[in-house]
Amino acid sequence: MKQIISIIALFFFGTIHCSAQNTETKIEKPIEISLEELIEQSNKYEKKHIVVYGYVKFEKQMSRIFFSEEDLKKNNLKKSVAFMFLIEQSTLTTVKKYDGKNVQMSGIYIPGKAISSRKKLKMENGVITSVKIQFPLIME
Repeated sequence: MKQIISIIALFFFGTIHCSAQNTETKIEKPIEISLEELIEQSNKYEKKHIVVYGYVKFEKQMSRIFFSEEDLKKNNLKKSVAFMFLIEQSTLTTVKKYDGKNVQMSGIYIPGKAISSRKKLKMENGVITSVKIQFPLIME
């Protein structure tokens, strides 16, 4: 009788252990690239987790990250990529203090188009979604 209980116990715990090993999720490592490469080879990075560096401009509707500070000042949209970053009216003034700053941004890249709640928006250089931004330290 003890042998049967031992066999059942081993079988039960072995089954739990085996099924626990199969539940691990794989986390995709982000691909660090330049904004220029992202735009030039946009299809290569479609729906990929990417990391880019650039100068940000926050707007209520659609914010952008630019290649350089000069491109930001000239609002050169051909040298920028839109990004979706939820900004409530109360936090707009908080994030606006980072306008023009060089940041590290990560997110999922979608080339060529973005979806708005009302209609499809045509984005020449695509859009970055699920955005995380590493801001520079600002002393006040």
